[in-house]
Amino acid sequence: MIPRRYASIVCSSIVGGLACWLIPGSSVERYAFLFTTIPFTGSQSVIDGNGSLENPYAHKSSKSVDFKKISQPIDITITDDPKQIFQSSPASPVDFAIILKNLTRLHQDSIAIGTPLTWADPEAIPLAALDQQLDAIPHLITSAPLSRGSTPSPIPPAFRRASINLAQLHGNTSLIPVVNRIPIPGVLLGNEKSLAGFTALESEPDQSSLPLIAIWDDRVVLSFHLLTALNHLQVPLDAIEIHVGRHIYLGKKSSYIPIDNYGRLSFFPEEFKTIKNQPLPAEELLDTIAQPFPENNFKPIIIRNTHSTQDLPSIEFSNSLIQSITLLSNPSDGFSIKYYANLTKDVELLFMAALLCLIFGIQNFWYGRDARGPLIALTAAIIIIHFLIVHLTATWIPTLPALLTLAFAIFFTKRKSNQYRRGRFTLPW
Repeated sequence: MIPRRYASIVCSSIVGGLACWLIPGSSVERYAFLFTTIPFTGSQSVIDGNGSLENPYAHKSSKSVDFKKISQPIDITITDDPKQIFQSSPASPVDFAIILKNLTRLHQDSIAIGTPLTWADPEAIPLAALDQQLDAIPHLITSAPLSRGSTPSPIPPAFRRASINLAQLHGNTSLIPVVNRIPIPGVLLGNEKSLAGFTALESEPDQSSLPLIAIWDDRVVLSFHLLTALNHLQVPLDAIEIHVGRHIYLGKKSSYIPIDNYGRLSFFPEEFKTIKNQPLPAEELLDTIAQPFPENNFKPIIIRNTHSTQDLPSIEFSNSLIQSITLLSNPSDGFSIKYYANLTKDVELLFMAALLCLIFGIQNFWYGRDARGPLIALTAAIIIIHFLIVHLTATWIPTLPALLTLAFAIFFTKRKSNQYRRGRFTLPW
């Protein structure tokens, strides 16, 4: 039988040990983290992480954005062509070749085409003319959807040039989508210098999210949105680091793009969903002599398809394309990501051992019910220290196990055990 005077410290030790084992990563700890940090974040924020050393807690929040100062892409749209300027509607290979030729004439050498260049039963000569015009653009980004099928295909050169090594992908990659083919035939991606990014991952069940990465063979291929943003920011592909479930680091200070465990954008600030862009119909460029774009424009220029005959997923992709690229192209303005480091298990055990020693000392050297007063004061001090450490050092400490240990110590501090201690330490006179 445990002596009465030691029952309190034994129970507190057991409770503290169980708390250190069960609480980390639980919903209780996430609510505690939210309560601790939410007053110091922006109006829109998301909590990520599980409190482990590999995946610490993080606050991903939006900033107050001044859209007059951020970079927004120039939006060239392929419309229904109500004036019948082009050869056909939807635009044919010849029409696309004319659009690209006119952009080159207007000194635009960086172009991103956000619609797959594919047609059913195209004629060979117009297709060859468009292919030749694609090669004439110095900096070109093309696009195509990707999927996963029973018959894999090799990575097209344009996708391989725009991919990164698997060594740049850190963390658990088991949930990252795997692709092995382009599900539409005969899509033009450019030949020698062009880069290609995916518009959608058709094999993924969740089509409402924004996937940014996928794995194809031994490479990591990027979305059209991300590839365009990297091109604008002039970030080389070998400079980025992808931490699954946390962020894509772009190699520059404060340049983080938050992603979830599936490689999808995990946080989209509401401010960027309301961006008002001024699309420029492609047919209006044909007779333009002067430069219609500002001198310090966003590069590359974006070409997207707004034709009404598209299917619903393509329409949704086109409608959100400019907002998504604007967000990814301004990571330091759109996202605020703050990580909270964790103590190692050895340090946490030392912290809990020191706390138990302090509780034992208080219970043995304070008389009667007076022991509860110092224990309550210690509880208040730990709460204050918790807030100071979290906000000054961005370190998450095991406060919940400590508070639970103190609560049991206060509860088990009984009068009888204290009377025993009082009789022992009473002086004879």
